[in-house]
Amino acid sequence: MALVQCIDDEFGIRHVVRLALERIGLSVAEASSAQIALTQFETTVPDLVLMDLRLPDMPGVQLAQHIREQYPSVPVIFMSASTELSQAAEKADVRAYIEKPFKLAQLQCLIQETIAAHGSSAIGVETTP
Repeated sequence: MALVQCIDDEFGIRHVVRLALERIGLSVAEASSAQIALTQFETTVPDLVLMDLRLPDMPGVQLAQHIREQYPSVPVIFMSASTELSQAAEKADVRAYIEKPFKLAQLQCLIQETIAAHGSSAIGVETTP
């Protein structure tokens, strides 16, 4: 069973993401900050990281760059309502992203595609409010 690490400071987002991903057979580890996520990495490296751009203790771009440097085989997906989502993804060499608010089916599909491709070309899912 693949492990997805969901990093977002909003409990509600993490909770909904966990429920949606567990429905498709994935295991989810939750972290409310970059520091908690990095501590979790010390014991278990996830198969995929799903993270917000805005975290309370570190910019998401910086955390994603750290993850990409230390764990290059772990794909990272950004999720954000930021208008700079695609630029941030490019800056951090993150190949997949999803715009908040998103439909759970879109998120499930993106996660499954990313795990299957494990590093294929950029995937972006934009939603309309």
